[in-house]
Amino acid sequence: LRDTMKCIDHPDEPRVDLVELKDGRVFERHSHPRVLDGAFAGRVISFRDTTESRKLNDELSRSREMLQLVMDCIPEGIFWKDTESRFLGCNRKFMELNRIGSAGDMMGRRGSELGWDEQKVVLLEKLDREVIESGEPQPPVAVRETDTEGRDVWLEVAKLPIRDHSGKVVGVIGTMQDVSAMKRAEEALRESEEKYRTLVERASDGITIIQDRVVVYVNPRLAEMSGCSVEEIVGCDFSKFIHPDNSENLDRIYRARMDGGEAPPVYEAVLIDTNG
Repeated sequence: LRDTMKCIDHPDEPRVDLVELKDGRVFERHSHPRVLDGAFAGRVISFRDTTESRKLNDELSRSREMLQLVMDCIPEGIFWKDTESRFLGCNRKFMELNRIGSAGDMMGRRGSELGWDEQKVVLLEKLDREVIESGEPQPPVAVRETDTEGRDVWLEVAKLPIRDHSGKVVGVIGTMQDVSAMKRAEEALRESEEKYRTLVERASDGITIIQDRVVVYVNPRLAEMSGCSVEEIVGCDFSKFIHPDNSENLDRIYRARMDGGEAPPVYEAVLIDTNG
């Protein structure tokens, strides 16, 4: 009735609206003014059944909503772009990682238009081009940026080409995850290993590491005791440097330790230096 009144109030305007029947069918109604001899003579009205197309559109909409819900549950950031590096979509985690308010804020825009660090934009778009031109996946790459508190943040990014039905590359899809904790742990481990290595290298006691009877490490002090260089010792069977009178006992202790048996934590060993 409301649409009918609008037609009466504005007889010279064409109109298109929907008519929903009680049985669930939906029709698209087209109403056009008819003019004869320069005067309004009524309206020509036609109907088109759009029930099936509306059902398909509703199903497609629900499918897209479900896909977005699924992607938003994934703990990694997901995004996809066209061949010009313009964003076409993403999930919630990607927005969190990049401090984006909503997907609408980035649709059709490039990283440079989102206020991203120039170095980050240049690197990511370079990776986009490599994937698009080669048609091959891009292995994970770590990208460093600074957060609002001035701390380093490491984001690991991997990308794949998007192809159409003919196989042509039409964009890229990628994942992004925060690996800052792992990077900090790796750095702490390197620092710890460096400190440990410095202590061992400067120790006044001889220190060695043996694996499967082979010497894999020896510190300078032990090399000095044997009269050999570090290079001459590493890679040799440790028994080469044990005095024959002590060889059997030391070999028994070594086997017990390797087999998980009882072995003394401290014991004496007679070594052979270069002078015999």
